[in-house]
Amino acid sequence: MKVSTKISKDQLTTLLMEVTKGEFVNIETTTIVKMNKKGNPYYNQVFKTSNKNVRCLPDYEKRVQKKTDNSEFVSRPNWFTHDTDCVVSKNSDPSQKYFMYETFENQSVRNTYIKEYKRKLTTPSLLVDQIGLHTKLIV
Repeated sequence: MKVSTKISKDQLTTLLMEVTKGEFVNIETTTIVKMNKKGNPYYNQVFKTSNKNVRCLPDYEKRVQKKTDNSEFVSRPNWFTHDTDCVVSKNSDPSQKYFMYETFENQSVRNTYIKEYKRKLTTPSLLVDQIGLHTKLIV
């Protein structure tokens, strides 16, 4: 039997900060589908839920070195700062946390689209805004 537990943003951040090795995990994310605003009655009402297997990415430089056969690769300063190996904070707003993970080609992703009529997100939920290998945690 599948059991789901809702946790807060702080609880999730604490959990992710404890990751120290590249473990494989299954994550489910919910995002607002980007669409044209002008004249669109469904604007900000359609959500996409994705279920996928990913690898926590505490060793970004090593993974890039291995994938590219470039043992001299060193990552440059970026828009984020590492809080821990798998959690980073946005430089311009350190309260915004991101989970670093790696996806894989030919990996199945299960997507579901949901139309929400008058519901606003008023309860704490994990929304994810994927940016490359990073995932933004929003409550």
